[in-house]
Amino acid sequence: MRNGAKKTVFAVVALVVVAILVSAFVVDLRNSRVVFAANVARVIFNAASIRIDAAMGDAEAQYKLGNMYANGRIGRRNQKEAAKWYKRAADQGYANAQHELGRMYRDGRGVARDAAAAVRLFRAAAEQGHINAQNNLGRMYHDGNGTETNKVEAVKWFRMAAEQGHVHGAFNMGLSYEYGDGVEKDYEEAAAWYLVAAEKGHVTAQRKAGFMYRDGRGVAKNEKEALKWFRAAAEEGDQYAQNNVGWMYENGKGGVKRDYEEAVKWYSLSADQGNDFAQYTLGMMYWRGRGVAKNFYEAARLFRASADQGNVGAMNNLGVMYERGHGVERDYEQAVELYRKAADAGDIVARHNLGRMYERGRGIEKNYADALKCYRVAADKGYAAAQNDLGVLYYCGRGVEKDYAEALKWFRKAAEKNQPNAMCNLGDMYENGYAVKKDEGAALKWYRASAERGCKDAKKNLKRLGIAED
Repeated sequence: MRNGAKKTVFAVVALVVVAILVSAFVVDLRNSRVVFAANVARVIFNAASIRIDAAMGDAEAQYKLGNMYANGRIGRRNQKEAAKWYKRAADQGYANAQHELGRMYRDGRGVARDAAAAVRLFRAAAEQGHINAQNNLGRMYHDGNGTETNKVEAVKWFRMAAEQGHVHGAFNMGLSYEYGDGVEKDYEEAAAWYLVAAEKGHVTAQRKAGFMYRDGRGVAKNEKEALKWFRAAAEEGDQYAQNNVGWMYENGKGGVKRDYEEAVKWYSLSADQGNDFAQYTLGMMYWRGRGVAKNFYEAARLFRASADQGNVGAMNNLGVMYERGHGVERDYEQAVELYRKAADAGDIVARHNLGRMYERGRGIEKNYADALKCYRVAADKGYAAAQNDLGVLYYCGRGVEKDYAEALKWFRKAAEKNQPNAMCNLGDMYENGYAVKKDEGAALKWYRASAERGCKDAKKNLKRLGIAED
């Protein structure tokens, strides 16, 4: 027997003696303490037995001893000691130890981080059929971690794991097919693999299955199934699924009636986890008083939290609140800053709002030419309010030469999208024959349509023409 092994045996004997003494000491105490002492003695004896076998070179015992150090089952966690014993077992070809040691090299636990060593160890275990190692090896190839990126090779290993029932392998197959990583993009295959993983409780796969059913990708569109899977993930705390459950209740989708209070509940759960979309939407619920009492202060707080994460819709809405003084002190300059930031990130509503600030000289020097530029950007992308305001600038000759034909063009585009002010303005063009033949019938038609949508100017025009409202 080697000296190290002898020392280990002596240590074991000492531990067993201590266990017996402890048991004897407490035997006269309460029964629960006798049981506790027996359990302590059993754990100590089992650990001692494993330590003896490990010291004698038994690979399975070395692996188990590594687990005990890694999990703190014999004192405090000791990752270095765990790695030492995993390595001894791994050097003997023990697949479980190869996998665990690979994870330690990948993560830098107990050893210096070495992704290439992790790949070698994962491969050694994977080639023995270790499904966790197969999935992890696939991940290393997918991410180019410790090896060159090879998504075809990644799919090979994901598939091996998935076909043996590995839930993460099935999920990774779903991702590969959804995004065309290492395989040709195939939504049907993606949906099928997501459902395999979802049925086994994989939370992200459940959320993914919800999206596939909601959007009809790879499966027939089915909002009830979408809600079912979103709810399954949401109940496990998935913030994105919670947000989507909230959306479905807000809009009455998935076979449920519209329920703003239930929507607020789910949005709140998601927002509390920092989800910027939920924070934005929950802010809208407080702004409008849907499912909760109207509260501009809470709306502003939520918009700010969302905007701080880069949500452009929240930036724009917070700008509106600063412009109007809702939930915050009115501050036109702050509104302009928020509109500009959101507009520069591509938000067309914010671009239009920035144009209004230029046109009115709020928080910035009045500049019709810059207003025109902002309106045109948003109008060219189909935003009806900007199309109407662009038409007004051409109608009035602000920032550009007066051009009734151009004004008519933009009023018509916006009116066809049911923009109330544009409908009224189009009626004015027909009534006065600006860039179009005078047509009182057409003028009345557009005034009426505008008035029905609440436009006060249209109502005044109808009254002026002696037309009673319906």
